Amino acid sequence: MLYAEESFGHHASLYDWTDGDTLPKAVRVPERITLDEFRDVLERSVSSTGYPVVFSKDSIQFGKMLNKRIEECLILRNSDHLNDYFSFVFTARPSGNATMIGLYRSGISTRNYKSNLQRERKERGGLLGNIASALTKVNTLGFEDENGYYEDIAALIREILGI
Repeated sequence: MLYAEESFGHHASLYDWTDGDTLPKAVRVPERITLDEFRDVLERSVSSTGYPVVFSKDSIQFGKMLNKRIEECLILRNSDHLNDYFSFVFTARPSGNATMIGLYRSGISTRNYKSNLQRERKERGGLLGNIASALTKVNTLGFEDENGYYEDIAALIREILGI
């Protein structure tokens, strides 16, 4: 179970793609589709990229104890990097004759975390910041590969959803 918000005993494990040009939070598709139908289209598109991906289903809890709502979700993960790349998470909610597709990310990205930490230390400056920054090694080739993966998958999703 993924948690959209922090609640008693659980940390939030679901986030928006916050960088602005990756993916919006939700997209209205002008027809009714299920997560399984969306998965089939997505799977065909992603297979053309050659990226090793794996799909799974889970559920997301929105809200807290008194107003909680649970939705089924589809998760797309890079099978070579199950624990150190972000996962793409999708929900599908009927809305009249259309469907609202929710777009989220989950998990952690070790390289992005290290890169952000290194950048913050450099910006802070000072002797300790510079020493700590020098000690934080970031595999820049791996970082570029990872971000290229996110950009390519996001481009496919935008193409599929017409955004």
